[in-house]
Amino acid sequence: MKIWNQIFDKILVLSLKESEDRREHIRKEFQRVGIEDYEFFDATHYSSQELIDIKKTDKVYLGPLCFRCGQKRCACENNYLTDFQIANWLSFIRMWKHIIDQNYKFVLICEDDIVFTPQHQRIIFPLLQKNQLRAYKVRFDLPLLIGMGGAYHPHKHLSNEMSHLKRQNVMCNPCFCLNQQMAKLFYETYHIHHTSDHFMHIEIPKRFPFVQHLMMYPWPVYELSFVPGMIKFKSLVRPKGQSRRKVYQDFLIISPLQSLQTTLFTKLFHFLQIPSHVNYQVKKVDMTYRNYYGTLNEYLLMNEEEQEKYMFLHTYLFTYGEEKDKEMIEKEWNQQSFYELVCKKYQIQKEDYYSFVQTYIKERFPKTSIVDLSSFESCEKYLKLLTITLQRNKNVERMYQLLS
Repeated sequence: MKIWNQIFDKILVLSLKESEDRREHIRKEFQRVGIEDYEFFDATHYSSQELIDIKKTDKVYLGPLCFRCGQKRCACENNYLTDFQIANWLSFIRMWKHIIDQNYKFVLICEDDIVFTPQHQRIIFPLLQKNQLRAYKVRFDLPLLIGMGGAYHPHKHLSNEMSHLKRQNVMCNPCFCLNQQMAKLFYETYHIHHTSDHFMHIEIPKRFPFVQHLMMYPWPVYELSFVPGMIKFKSLVRPKGQSRRKVYQDFLIISPLQSLQTTLFTKLFHFLQIPSHVNYQVKKVDMTYRNYYGTLNEYLLMNEEEQEKYMFLHTYLFTYGEEKDKEMIEKEWNQQSFYELVCKKYQIQKEDYYSFVQTYIKERFPKTSIVDLSSFESCEKYLKLLTITLQRNKNVERMYQLLS
């Protein structure tokens, strides 16, 4: 049916190159509904170098506050942007640029797991005729996006009501069409601080009153990766079993010296009355977790999955200076098993331990504040911040005496 390409000058299918089962599904689905001229747009993989690189910049919000509600501790089921969600973002960013570069005027964007309902023709074709769009006072010179559906919902997909368009901000990533002006607006204003669907279908229409965001009713398209009973494919944005929550912590105190954990930090935490376990009850959700305020060695010995559970607002590197740190490490080496365990896990030699720790801190915690324990002036502001963060009214000079 050539009518599809009379309405759209391009049909793009967002799909991972390796997802052959999904691609085979969409080929058959398009053949069923008469879509012949379309293009697979290769999605960004969650382990790509592109994703690794952008996470090192300030273009992506990586916490520690929940990106959904802005709270430190909350009951949101997903409180940080996962690599899968960021990869989804990068796919759309490249797609917007592709639309602009190729000068496409009106584009249909589909995910690779969609299904068209039996009544899709009576809904889509009449509503996208130019004279019909003009009847809805649609302006083609302004940003325009028309959603066609999302997660399966019997009332929205199977209704016998007359087809119509409604100006409504509804998340509809599985299938929507947009003009070049909308692609430009997305590309010029994006910032990765929420999910891509929230940005496109909720935030942008609210920020810019001239944006035309409409939804088709009844919905002519649904996806096969979300609603129980309708699932045919595993979700690539929210994979089953993948953690979508992190534990917020006010601070992480790190040091290359294990003795700071076993002696000095223990005294400091006791002085600050920091418990080893804290219970938070938020919205009737009881979240019990271990508070981590240890040294870097303890953190290093956690497996990667355990490390990924934490988000830190502040990170402090407590040090006596390189020369004294190395001297103390040498003295402690045989008494503290942590050193050898770290070397064994990361396959490094004893003489490389200190430089490894410094490199690890710079890469993993680039915004770490260095606290020189040999200077009260250096320690004072961080110890004050510590007491404020923890809402403890404690004497800073007394705290410094415990550490020096």
